[in-house]
Amino acid sequence: MIMRTKGRGRVKGSRRVGFMFIAVTLTFLLHFSVCLADGSFNGNKVERRDKTQFVADLLKQFAVDVAAPSIHMFRERQHLLQNKEPCFSTHAGIHLGYRCCVYYTNIFGALLQQRFAPRISKALARAHSAPIPASIFEPRWRKWATISSVSSGVYNADISIDGEVFKLQKCEFGDVHTYLVLSGSSTEDIIIDPSFKQLLLVPDIMDEKGYKRARDMRMYSSFKDIFVGTEREFKRYFGIDQIVDDMKSIYGANAFHGSASVTMSDVKKYNALRKQLYEKTFRQNVCGKQTQLLGDG
Repeated sequence: MIMRTKGRGRVKGSRRVGFMFIAVTLTFLLHFSVCLADGSFNGNKVERRDKTQFVADLLKQFAVDVAAPSIHMFRERQHLLQNKEPCFSTHAGIHLGYRCCVYYTNIFGALLQQRFAPRISKALARAHSAPIPASIFEPRWRKWATISSVSSGVYNADISIDGEVFKLQKCEFGDVHTYLVLSGSSTEDIIIDPSFKQLLLVPDIMDEKGYKRARDMRMYSSFKDIFVGTEREFKRYFGIDQIVDDMKSIYGANAFHGSASVTMSDVKKYNALRKQLYEKTFRQNVCGKQTQLLGDG
């Protein structure tokens, strides 16, 4: 009797396990089919997104630990030299990096090449979550921050991160703006812009008093000084409502009716231009080579 009871219990138990297995399997297959439909279960996409995030996070930490302090040292050096260029002597330059893009971009690019040169980077960037030791950059690599001028002749370089070689390119748009883009076969393009804040206001309207007001208001102080991320993430900073609200915060309701005679139509054109600077189709034509496609803007 006991044996038969045990036997029937095993059969019933087996059936329950079988039914549970079928239910779980059907649930998984349903979820799998939905994920395939919306692309969220695409292995390549997930892997590409994860690798992009890893590289971007590493470079963000590099920006905070190495590039930003180096740029600060460079600025201090220029102050001691009494450099009167707008980058170093105006509220626009001091607060938003106005007219600083070539300096900052070249410093960041030089430091990246020093840090991630293919011959040495594998040992230094082996662990995904390993912090970047600041001692690596002292004093030899920080010397980039003490030079009084920076050559703009390098437009392409190979760097190695986590065993993969990436192409680092400088995107130079005449006298308008300069930034870096990192491209790899397993990641989305990553934009590195050490002076993006200068594009957040309309320069044709702004004057030194306006920039001083923005500085006193600590406008954009919550933003990182150096942007590192994808084009999609970067364009979040560029909205027509944002630029209108910020200009009105500085100049009041009549921001677009002053002596500069800049209309809302002009502001919309400026907003479209600054977005165009970062679009992939545009980058492919100008990044990695010297260009004068755009005039002083």
